[in-house]
Amino acid sequence: MEKTTRIILGAAVCVAVLIATTQPALSCITNGNFAQDPPGTGWSYGNNNVSVDSDSTAGDGNGKAILRPDNEDVQSLSWLSQGIGLEGNYILSFDMVMEKSIIGGETDTFTATFADKSYTKESSELDEFDTQYAETVTFVLYGLEQANYTLLFKLDNQPDGIFTRVILDNVILSQGPPMVPVPGALLLGGLGSALVVLMKKTRMLGIVS
Repeated sequence: MEKTTRIILGAAVCVAVLIATTQPALSCITNGNFAQDPPGTGWSYGNNNVSVDSDSTAGDGNGKAILRPDNEDVQSLSWLSQGIGLEGNYILSFDMVMEKSIIGGETDTFTATFADKSYTKESSELDEFDTQYAETVTFVLYGLEQANYTLLFKLDNQPDGIFTRVILDNVILSQGPPMVPVPGALLLGGLGSALVVLMKKTRMLGIVS
């Protein structure tokens, strides 16, 4: 019984260490909530097609960035970007709200790209009875080689006569959990199986005695 207790305590310590080493770090993004003064600190963005302010309708209320066309009847590209030097495993997330002026089939496209990941949302995908769509988008990136990466948000507005804008907030890039190597995964799996067997045997011995 004492041996079983020691094994269970040892397993608990292993699990605690594993959890502790998989906690995400602080965000690597500069001014991800657009609350710094000036609000556009840390970001590069396209002239009059992007606004950054502290009156947020998406996310935590500290600030927001808005991608929008100058004129819905003219093709235009609104963009927002930030370069980051990284290596390793990371998790990127951001809040996105897409709004369009009227219900209808338009062809404007929002894209977000970082490293080898991308996200695309067509304004035509919005529900036929809804002019707004909200989502928290997440990228999980494993094994990034040491390099400078660019996070790019862009809204490609087509001359369709329908106004579309995208609101961004809470852009967070934190160090992700390390992948458990195959030997480690096998060890944890074997440890779990052994604990199950020991607990069953302990119960059986208790019943017999």
